Amino acid sequence: MKKLLFILIVSSFCSTLSAQTYKTYRIAYVLTPYGNYDPENAFITIADGQICYKKNGSEKHWLSMYRGIYKEQPTKGVTFQYECFQLMKLDKMIRISKTKNVKHNGKFYYAMYVDGQLQLAE
Repeated sequence: MKKLLFILIVSSFCSTLSAQTYKTYRIAYVLTPYGNYDPENAFITIADGQICYKKNGSEKHWLSMYRGIYKEQPTKGVTFQYECFQLMKLDKMIRISKTKNVKHNGKFYYAMYVDGQLQLAE
């Protein structure tokens, strides 16, 4: 019985870790305050407890904490899921959609909200 309980605890812990996103996104566009999309060419890498931002040869690293899944339901029957990460020292939140749900110029992108600003990523 103890072994079964131990296996259940370990498997639930592993499934929690596997829900996190460990990948690199290319930020293609950033929404401006005027409602236009400005082209962008930057990369953001989500790693274990850390987020790395690369642009024009320079890099910035922040410690981060995985905050789980955030669900948004803009209309009835439509639900979007975002994985949330908190940047520790800056006290900012990054939400990255689990599916490509924003269409721009005929192509779908991941929606990435960085402190409330929409960025389109591939």
